[in-house]
Amino acid sequence: MYRSLAEIVEAEKMSGKSFWQVVLEDDIKEQGITFNEGFAQMKDMYLAMKHADKMYDDKLRSASGMVGTDGGRLEQARLAGGSICGDFIMKVLEKAVKMGESNACMKRIVAAPTAGSCGVIPAVLISMEEEYGYSEDEITKGLIAAAPGWWCPRHGRPAHGRALPRPRCSTPWQIRPAQCGWSAPPGPHWQWRPVPRRGSPVYGC
Repeated sequence: MYRSLAEIVEAEKMSGKSFWQVVLEDDIKEQGITFNEGFAQMKDMYLAMKHADKMYDDKLRSASGMVGTDGGRLEQARLAGGSICGDFIMKVLEKAVKMGESNACMKRIVAAPTAGSCGVIPAVLISMEEEYGYSEDEITKGLIAAAPGWWCPRHGRPAHGRALPRPRCSTPWQIRPAQCGWSAPPGPHWQWRPVPRRGSPVYGC
């Protein structure tokens, strides 16, 4: 596993491969799967993000009643035009809020990198596909390239136990390592400890 973005960039230069390829190859080596299988795993995650975006319900509210419907309002504002942000940024904001609301309403989402920030990456990637015509395979490469941003070291320690996170299908979906998660207690001196997980990377839908 690479311990910094600089290491990935250096491997990219030495191999002549793209950034996303270097990241994916490191992950499939650890998983013991083929390149195509690893790519398919990440594409499935992106397709799950698209499905969650499509299934947004602008009438649904969370159990507390405090979260919900704002994504629909943002969509109406975008369609009305006149935003100082422009249509693309408004679409990203709209989709990010929608995904966050779906999470609060206990709908299935892909937590990338966490459930709390589950809307950001899908909002950008889905909007790029819709507005600029990128293919699903091209967007999947972008998702792979974005992964090191949430697993590269913090304070000299890996943020996750492996290269590309794996999905856990509960509600919401969580992208986590296949065999264990990692938790860090607050404070200046983090002590990383494994959290036992079930053997299968996808379970309990």
